[in-house]
Amino acid sequence: MRLKEFTPREGWQSKVEDTGLPFHTVDGEVYWSEGRVYELSPGEVDRIRHASDELHAMCLDLVSDVVETEALMRRFGIPEVHWNMIAESWRTERDRGIAGRFDLALGGGGVPKMLEYNAETPGMGVESSVTQSDWLAEQIDLGVLPGDAGQFNTLQEALRDRLAAIYPAGSDVHFTCASFEEDYAYTELLGRLLFENGSTPHFTLMDEIRIDQDGHFTDGNQRIIRDLVKFYAWDFMFFEAFCEAIPASGCRMVEPAWKSILSSKALLPLLWERHRGHPNILKSAFLDEDVDFDGLHFFKPLFSGNGEGIEARKNGRVLAREEQGVILEGAAAGILQDATDVPVFEGSRTPPGALSPARSAVIGSWMVEDACVGMMVAENDGLIGGEERSFSPHFILDR
Repeated sequence: MRLKEFTPREGWQSKVEDTGLPFHTVDGEVYWSEGRVYELSPGEVDRIRHASDELHAMCLDLVSDVVETEALMRRFGIPEVHWNMIAESWRTERDRGIAGRFDLALGGGGVPKMLEYNAETPGMGVESSVTQSDWLAEQIDLGVLPGDAGQFNTLQEALRDRLAAIYPAGSDVHFTCASFEEDYAYTELLGRLLFENGSTPHFTLMDEIRIDQDGHFTDGNQRIIRDLVKFYAWDFMFFEAFCEAIPASGCRMVEPAWKSILSSKALLPLLWERHRGHPNILKSAFLDEDVDFDGLHFFKPLFSGNGEGIEARKNGRVLAREEQGVILEGAAAGILQDATDVPVFEGSRTPPGALSPARSAVIGSWMVEDACVGMMVAENDGLIGGEERSFSPHFILDR
């Protein structure tokens, strides 16, 4: 993987907005970074794809045991009242998931290392699919890149096919998220793809959903919600009163409840325990286990998004900490995970308001149903990837 410095396209802001990505610049800082672009070889992409497929299969094997084992379910910190709903969703909706995204470090030796699995609310869907492919097409049209330049990106097509398989033409499907711009952008993409498939999407914010006298969920216009595609984490829903009404509501949830197991950081030590020494899995342990982490390692809350609550630790000292997110009480309220080499790329000095010269690069590999269908590159200038990350497009050349 190589960092390439490009000249951003003329009028790039409006072009990016046209793809459905309005937040290309956040608080004056570049989020969509056309000046820092990554070139990968076909071999690197093959390793990312194969590792993602294998990791996903191992994760599903683990879910099948977790939903049937009380001791394992307890490790995830999910209120017991919801265990039956999770297990039933696995038995009846095993194939109803849409997408997830692994975060991988392509460090020493080019071997992908799994940092975590954003299996339920995978952000950066628009920039990974439409915005990234639009950038590549124009670079080829302009002659900046050769005509045989490729990109590992069939995400939009895979999402369209997956939605069509779940919801036949003519379906009425509700979409929901919280009032965050990034969440809405991904939800809007899914709704547009469903519309192109011949179905009718209805959008409603999470805080507009109500329960009627018959126990059905309704939207802001009092329409009954039969199918709900939600970009809202089960992590939060499990601790909200209306969650107990889901089984009797007659509403099918996508992503289904079993996906919460994949998105929990409890997944990491359980995978390590089963596949100790696997080249794509990092040493991990629960806090109540007697496991030594002598060098750089990380504390991660069971429920954490955008780096919330994560700490970088070494020799008993906290080197960095992200703002705290949702952390459960008890011995298993978090996990420890070994650090790995995350490549850092030095660029030239950039203009004011642009990105810092030295930034680490993490691969996001996209899974739709059970196949890896694309990737993206997220940059960060600290030990912990959080809200300050930026996104860089990539291209592939065989040379």
